[in-house]
Amino acid sequence: MRIRHTAERDDQGFTVIEVLIVIVVMGTLMSTLAAAIVISLRTAPNTEARLDDARSTRALATWLSYDTTSAPPFLPEQAQGGIDLASTANDCGGAGANLLHLQWTERSFTPRTYVANYRFVEDEIIRYYCAQSEGDDFVTLSARRLTRGLDPADPPTVTVTTIIETVTVNAGPPPAWTVTTPTTDATATTTATSTTAVVGPDEVVARPGEATVRFLLNGASGEQVLVDTSSRNPSSFFPSP
Repeated sequence: MRIRHTAERDDQGFTVIEVLIVIVVMGTLMSTLAAAIVISLRTAPNTEARLDDARSTRALATWLSYDTTSAPPFLPEQAQGGIDLASTANDCGGAGANLLHLQWTERSFTPRTYVANYRFVEDEIIRYYCAQSEGDDFVTLSARRLTRGLDPADPPTVTVTTIIETVTVNAGPPPAWTVTTPTTDATATTTATSTTAVVGPDEVVARPGEATVRFLLNGASGEQVLVDTSSRNPSSFFPSP
């Protein structure tokens, strides 16, 4: 009978202490889970913004690399084009302040000049792309937004480093040619020859080398992103014999 009474008492349920322990543990777990959900909800917009910034930065790097390779690495621009950081450079007629102005000429049937103008408009970088046929005005072909969410009070900083190679062309041995003057008289024909030598001075020729363009972007929340690219002239890889 004693054994039976003990078994019946064990089947009566949980004690107050056990219930209190379960409540405390469940409360702790729920608090931890609620805090994790709140943090996740708060950081979701920032994560989305970082993803947008990454996509925008990738767009900036892609177009910047293409334009830097196309334009001659002359700073400032020369007759054949190059790089211009002056605030007044605005052939495409875009809004905002000039950050980087790249110009180059392509020749197929007729020469055509192209300009890629990176401008800072409020909190964005916009790439204006325009072209000009010989004797005509520039025509804007596209306006593409590359970044957003930048600090309006702290515009991006653009630095350009150019390397111009100088090549000394040696005149070498003076070229010579022969001038033949025939003389005819009544009995015979004689030929008189003379040699003239021309000596030319050495000539120093500048040819494009490499240009490195760096964008330092300042985010509205204080972060900074560096985007840079460089181009090499084909003559650096395939020098003249």
